[in-house]
Amino acid sequence: MLDHFFNEEQTSVISRTAIHLKFSDIKLRVADRFLIDEAGQIIEQENYFDASPLRR
Repeated sequence: MLDHFFNEEQTSVISRTAIHLKFSDIKLRVADRFLIDEAGQIIEQENYFDASPLRR
């Protein structure tokens, strides 16, 4: 699964994905948030990775 979300002003985009590892029952969630300036350039990036499924 891969989704993209834009805010109303189109100054921020979030891309997220869910990954299911075939060798186990582990499902990972990853999201990246990008701030975009008036010229359409990425000026800041924030990454999120939910590692809680790996802590079992």
